[in-house]
Amino acid sequence: MPQTLRTAARMLRCDLRPDARRDAGDLLLALAAVECGATIGGPDGVPAGLLRDLVIITGALASKLRPRPDHSVPAAARFSALHTAAQPPALPVLDSILASYLDTHLPWAPSTASPTTSGGRRTHIPSRIRHSLTHHHARHNAIAPVSAAIADA
Repeated sequence: MPQTLRTAARMLRCDLRPDARRDAGDLLLALAAVECGATIGGPDGVPAGLLRDLVIITGALASKLRPRPDHSVPAAARFSALHTAAQPPALPVLDSILASYLDTHLPWAPSTASPTTSGGRRTHIPSRIRHSLTHHHARHNAIAPVSAAIADA
């Protein structure tokens, strides 16, 4: 889910309220779990419940941010359709839907503060997420796509 990973990582670089920052971190953790499941068990190795969690977390994050004036109505419609779907779509399709919906809520400009501090608070990936990512990478060697997407964002 590289598109959604890049968008969520870009959100962490923006000035977000603490609750939105926590939701962005939760989204990154859920995306890491999806990447592990897909790497170990293939696309069918990701539980449908985990994909539903991605949709819920994405909606919670977006609800704490204002859509930009140029927001995409089709992106919102595609995202809303996920809530009524009997089964989540294939991973590439879900990735595209979540990334485009989050992108419509991405703040206009990234923070002008340095990547590690913003007014005395940390703006990089929280340590609990960083620890989780490195722990899974060391155990399963399956997080390389996650780490690369975060670094590319």
